[in-house]
Amino acid sequence: MSERNIFKNVYLYNGGGITVLEDLDTSLLEVQKSDNTINFAVMGLCTRGHMNIVSNDKTLNIHQGDFFIISPHTEIIVKEFTCKFNVSMIVLSQRFAQSEMYRKSIPINDLIQFVQRNPVISLSKNDIKFFNHIVALLALIISSGNIKFQKDLIMGQLSTLNAWINSLISFHLSLDPVSLKRGDQLFMNFLDLVTKEFKNHHELKFYADKLCVTTKYLTIVSKKASRQTASRWIIFFIMNEAKLLLRSSHMTI
Repeated sequence: MSERNIFKNVYLYNGGGITVLEDLDTSLLEVQKSDNTINFAVMGLCTRGHMNIVSNDKTLNIHQGDFFIISPHTEIIVKEFTCKFNVSMIVLSQRFAQSEMYRKSIPINDLIQFVQRNPVISLSKNDIKFFNHIVALLALIISSGNIKFQKDLIMGQLSTLNAWINSLISFHLSLDPVSLKRGDQLFMNFLDLVTKEFKNHHELKFYADKLCVTTKYLTIVSKKASRQTASRWIIFFIMNEAKLLLRSSHMTI
């Protein structure tokens, strides 16, 4: 069953590039026996009750007032939920997630590192109000149809949402600095190097040489840390940059 079918209020923009989901119908929600791979980015707030899910072999307990982030290519199993469980969610396709979530204020290594370790965050009352406000505004803008400057209004809300998430993560990172294993640290160093060099260097060997490891070892470490090969990450940045250039200029493929 599609996640959209279990929500009473569904707002779609740009063919599902952005989806706002409200008012969950728990009578249609089912406990799962096998994993369901999520191919989009999810940001959600539990507004009532609680749910237990398994995400990439890690059990997550989501309660009222908890904000959660699920990255693309994440395996999810719904284990348990209360009949009163409810959630509001903003879902971004991988293309939108790439442009809005991975290339802004916080370096990509900090963002991935934090989400992997802290996919659920308990929000303050003010942060709950803020997220609900963003959800309501996005739903209103999308449901208003083809209004003037709709795209600009939506992207403005996403930029605001992104700045808020960056602020939230920066605050928690300052309180809880993370010590990494050697492989995880190597992966973070690789991502940091790619963000600086991908425009000029597209070969995996360049990054492996810079990090003083073999391409095979770098691929293994990347796959273990992110479920994506090192080469896929390089392609990810190159393709995203190309899309940004096409949207901001008169260039063609």
